Amino acid sequence: MIYLTVPQIAFIIVVPVIVIIGLFLLIRFPISHIYQRVNFNKYVYNRVYRIVLNNDYYLINNYVFSIDDVHKVRIDHIVFAEKYIYVCIDRYNEGNLMGSDTNASLILLSRNGDKNYVDNPFIYLSKVLRQLSSATGLPTEMMIGLIIVNDDCQTKIDSKSSQLFLLNRKQLTKLIKTIESRDIPKINPNELDKAVKALYERNENKEIKGR
Repeated sequence: MIYLTVPQIAFIIVVPVIVIIGLFLLIRFPISHIYQRVNFNKYVYNRVYRIVLNNDYYLINNYVFSIDDVHKVRIDHIVFAEKYIYVCIDRYNEGNLMGSDTNASLILLSRNGDKNYVDNPFIYLSKVLRQLSSATGLPTEMMIGLIIVNDDCQTKIDSKSSQLFLLNRKQLTKLIKTIESRDIPKINPNELDKAVKALYERNENKEIKGR
């Protein structure tokens, strides 16, 4: 009969536990990131919907409209506030963004330090606002474009625009509150209703929430 010493018994017990914990920690980070990426649009929607409910705004979610016989444009969220209409697109990034809002591309610096280039969402969203204005007859001056990125994406963007913003999801409530505090008149309620109807009529994905 073989007798094990206390240190040997402890070793036999502790080592497998350490290995299991190590494997768990090793796979937990990528699995967590995959889950966050897959569900990012839902996370943003929950934040947007809370803002809409708390402020008695309108919301059209997953807005789709045609710009010609072939091409369609999808907007994740459109929020009708008191002074502006917020046109929001969601962008999950595996890394950090830097660059200028006027460049053709932004730099995406991965968590491993690799540098890649991605299409500039400022240019894309600016085009979307013009297309939306053309399709509905609503002036672009009524619209604010928001590019919403994941909270762990650090951003260093050179932008002086007062109409287009790139922000983390956690900054959304504060930014809308700040923009709505601008010293301009509120949208006339009748005009706001007309704006909602104009956009809703062009929407090919009928889903509206809010008051």
